[in-house]
Amino acid sequence: MPMTKLHDYVRNHDHIIWDWNGTLLNDLKGCVTTINQVLSEWNLHPISEETYKAVFGFPVMKYYEKIGFDFSKHDWEKVAARFIEIYKEEAKKSSLFHGVENFLKDLKKSDKRLSILSASHEKILHDQLQSHNIAHLFDGIYGLNNHYATSKVERGQELIREIQVPREKTLLIGDTDHDMDVARELGIDVLIIADGHQSYERLSTKKGQVLKSRY
Repeated sequence: MPMTKLHDYVRNHDHIIWDWNGTLLNDLKGCVTTINQVLSEWNLHPISEETYKAVFGFPVMKYYEKIGFDFSKHDWEKVAARFIEIYKEEAKKSSLFHGVENFLKDLKKSDKRLSILSASHEKILHDQLQSHNIAHLFDGIYGLNNHYATSKVERGQELIREIQVPREKTLLIGDTDHDMDVARELGIDVLIIADGHQSYERLSTKKGQVLKSRY
């Protein structure tokens, strides 16, 4: 199924910055499975996919608190490390959203610059891109240097400086309200696709362009 709804949004931009998790990589189920295993190991109640999409956000520490962690009692670093340990295996079961690879290739053929800006640890990000055989399609791949998924703004500023495409010709495509905030901080356009890690009902209340689905 081609991602036809996106064509009109990218047409007038020369540089497309993509979020990774929930935008190009369809890893929602893997993330819910992972967090439920972590919750179980800390004797906390599991959550549904609907609850996850209603509460997930950045910085992720605050989302963990919403689902039951108390970091005056629980060790945040141990919890975060355990999530990553489990997620790395679960993510191997996740695929790209249908049509992603062909859409990216079409953009490259039309001389668009493509980048990734992710809150994932950069090594994990590179490993995942290589495993899906699409790393070569990107001019820049920007993740974080830790597992705490705080904010992408600083890395986004570095990306903008290094790619050197005018901000008015740059579009960020993501799946969360944090992507909206990042784009606002960077002074670039944003498009949110609500078939990732946050619900359409939640995202549609925010200021910005939100698609219920990419298809």
